[in-house]
Amino acid sequence: MTLLIGLLLLLGSLGGLAIAAFAWEQGLQRRLKQREQVIRAETQSSLSDREQALGRAELALKQQEQDLKAQEQQQSEQLQQQEQALAVRLAATADAEQKRLQTLAGLTPEQARVQVRADAQQVLGDWYEQQWQAYQAVLQAKQQALAQEQLLQVMQAQSASTVRAATTKTLILPSAQMRGRIIGKAGKNIQAFRQITGVEINLENDHLEAVLSAFDPLQLTLASRTLEQLIQEGRIFPDRIDAVFNFQQQVIEAELPQLGAAAAGKAGVGELDPKLLEMLGRLNYRLSYGQNGLDHSLEVSQLAGRLAESLGADISVARRAGLLHDLGKVLVKSQDSELTHTQAGIDLLQAAGESPEVMHAVAAHHFEVEPQTHEAVIVQIADTLSAARPGARSQVLQQQVERLQELEHLVAVIPGVESVQVLRLGQELRVIVDPDKLSEVQTGRLSFEIARRIEQEMPAAGQVKISVIREVKYTDFAH
Repeated sequence: MTLLIGLLLLLGSLGGLAIAAFAWEQGLQRRLKQREQVIRAETQSSLSDREQALGRAELALKQQEQDLKAQEQQQSEQLQQQEQALAVRLAATADAEQKRLQTLAGLTPEQARVQVRADAQQVLGDWYEQQWQAYQAVLQAKQQALAQEQLLQVMQAQSASTVRAATTKTLILPSAQMRGRIIGKAGKNIQAFRQITGVEINLENDHLEAVLSAFDPLQLTLASRTLEQLIQEGRIFPDRIDAVFNFQQQVIEAELPQLGAAAAGKAGVGELDPKLLEMLGRLNYRLSYGQNGLDHSLEVSQLAGRLAESLGADISVARRAGLLHDLGKVLVKSQDSELTHTQAGIDLLQAAGESPEVMHAVAAHHFEVEPQTHEAVIVQIADTLSAARPGARSQVLQQQVERLQELEHLVAVIPGVESVQVLRLGQELRVIVDPDKLSEVQTGRLSFEIARRIEQEMPAAGQVKISVIREVKYTDFAH
């Protein structure tokens, strides 16, 4: 019985396996059919894409063929037009030649030779004119390139500082006690320093520094040298400040010819009249748009010399005129002057016996006269290069200096005014009057009159503090 049951179970298992095998075979056949259908669809799609691509390529080839035919037709038409134009020109030439021969046939041999010569000259003249115009164009381009190359070489060889002159100077104080000495009891010393030098001094900072400010380089230099000597001596009181300031004025006056001689030596211009050397030295204390006058003149001289050397001009004349071209600025301090600085400089050079070539180059450097020499043009170029270098000049600073000078001049022309000191960039005026010309009452009214004059003639000056000082000193000696 048990055996029979086992046999039945075995038969049942074999039947299940047979059924499973049949089901697996059926599923495999279905998957194969599906795969076959997918492959057939992909193949048909690929064939369709290829057929479409071939169709597009065929259309593109047909389009290219049409374009080539159109170009060929266009070129053929152009060639026909050119042939027709050439035929017309040849016919016209033949007609002209026929007419010319007919004309020559009616002339004598001598007349025919003259006519042929005239025709040949006309043809050659036209050809030479065309060649000359082409040559001029090439020459002009080469000249421009050569000029640029020469300027670049000169500017590269000329290394010059672009630092503008400052309107302030800072001195380091040795100690806090020295600051107290400079200020003095109740500010007596610092007030005397400002009054004597005409320069603003600022000690109100956290560092041991004295900051001097003035728009006049000469005043600033005098004040800084005076303060330096006072600090070295350690004796600071009003009378000593006045004595040291006067001494430094004499020292600077004595140094002026030396400054001029040093500049002339650097420029290589040879000997100069002593008066010209002094004027050159004074240029060191004059600013033009923030640019030191002597440095500018020396740079113009060196640039002009290099340009003259490159262009084959007179080097000595170019250097000399470049160094002396702005001397008139020392003499002409006001814009209201009837003489320009160029005219004043020419008068000075003429009195010193300078050559006509140098004076002409100086006279033409601002186009007040038409330049007639190569050296005059070279000085013009060198002056422009020195002034136009980036950083060399400041229009804003020049306008500020001119405003302060105008403010100073406005008060200085008042009768009885001995000197005017512009402090704090024009925010304060210190006016020293002559005690012999103005009384106490007149001095008291003067500040009011100055204020009204500034309001009327310089309304843009803003708020200006005006201090009028009338000081009377009596001195005697005991024996």
